[in-house]
Amino acid sequence: MESQFTLFAWLFALAIIISFFWIMILGFNNQLVIYQDKKDLFRVILTIISFTITGVLIEKAQQGSLQLDVLVTWIVIPILCLTTLVLVIDNFILCIRHNNHRVLIGTVIAIYRFFYLLLALLLILRMMGGGNGKRKSFGEMMLEIIGVTAVGYGIYRLINGEKVKALRNSQISDSYTE
Repeated sequence: MESQFTLFAWLFALAIIISFFWIMILGFNNQLVIYQDKKDLFRVILTIISFTITGVLIEKAQQGSLQLDVLVTWIVIPILCLTTLVLVIDNFILCIRHNNHRVLIGTVIAIYRFFYLLLALLLILRMMGGGNGKRKSFGEMMLEIIGVTAVGYGIYRLINGEKVKALRNSQISDSYTE
């Protein structure tokens, strides 16, 4: 029974990884809107930051290590939780709207946007972090620069709302002329 569960878990993980790259390819080819514009990208970054700050404050409040415990517990944390919730809901609504009101595709892309950006930010932080204190070789630094550049270029390519809209409009106008 346990081996079946392990096999299922591996197949599920493989399906998620393939889906992740498939969505990225469709975004690069301007067939799906991943980020409508830079403002949309900033909104997702703000959601991740808001979620992180909320989590850290909740953890600190539970440990009792905050000086202004009552203020943070009863005012700041609920406001941050509400803000994060509104940003997440807004993200889902915008993804559905930008992808021709297709609920399933919009929902998958909304989840993808968070995970892609979170992985990109963690990768950049990992690459730019000092590590274990030893000096990095020139080759390691060049690999990090290439990695950060590739991640940045990937994010730039996924800001494709106007390109997808233009492509859809040209396909619609081509179908009318036939």
